[in-house]
Amino acid sequence: LSLRMLSEPLNDDDAEARAVGHTLIWQRIDEYLVLLKRLWSNDRPFDHEGAFYSVRGGYVPRKGPHSAEMAIRMGGQSGTALRVAGRHADVFELAPGSLDEIRQLMERVRSAAAEHGRAHKLRFALPVRIRSE
Repeated sequence: LSLRMLSEPLNDDDAEARAVGHTLIWQRIDEYLVLLKRLWSNDRPFDHEGAFYSVRGGYVPRKGPHSAEMAIRMGGQSGTALRVAGRHADVFELAPGSLDEIRQLMERVRSAAAEHGRAHKLRFALPVRIRSE
């Protein structure tokens, strides 16, 4: 069982608005994942007041069989996306590219994960698309 985090691309033509929107999306994902992990693992209610979410008495009394072990799958290529993935992702979904591009992306993600002491926990997935001709 895994949770796959997706962020929709912004269709705004204004580069400045797009950059701010992109950062806000990833900040929201980051806060969401902090709360979700806390709900999965806490054994007592907690309060949270953040930029995007407010929770009073947050608690899940009956956690599923996978609870805190549920894998979080993420992808992305921006610095913001990689920082959030480095903090939370168990599996990082690589984008298609040349071997050098993929190798560089893996190094960037590992570096982001290392900042949180998680480099050894990170795994990678490379989606494969098969088409009939």
